[in-house]
Amino acid sequence: MTLKEYLMDYASEETKAIGEKLIEAELNNIPKEKVREVCMDHLVKIENGIRDFRF
Repeated sequence: MTLKEYLMDYASEETKAIGEKLIEAELNNIPKEKVREVCMDHLVKIENGIRDFRF
């Protein structure tokens, strides 16, 4: 999620594209479905300007 915030705030378009692919790949490595769903939800919220999440 921190990477997503960085990409949204500071990264070039090229870096954003690479970072988004990395985030997508790493989401698939989260073994627990519920945790993966929470992360995906938080990533969407970050895109909408919401920050500072707690699990």
